[in-house]
Amino acid sequence: MIFKEIFGVKTEEWKQAVKNVLKLSNTIEIAIKDLWLKNSEVAYNKEIKLSPEDFATLFIENFYKKTVKLMSGRTKKI
Repeated sequence: MIFKEIFGVKTEEWKQAVKNVLKLSNTIEIAIKDLWLKNSEVAYNKEIKLSPEDFATLFIENFYKKTVKLMSGRTKKI
């Protein structure tokens, strides 16, 4: 797989390769799903439409920040 050559990873599995390159935990999928469920509930309660694309954009925009502003208006240090 060209992915292995470009990023210098040993795994054939693309998800694991992305985790390795971005230094993500092996449980990142669980954390993202949990965040999706929580933010979906907050959006629903506020009568805001939160599409998967909107969530992905918000997630990426906030991924590398030290604190994240949640849809509830609170901030959480990460």
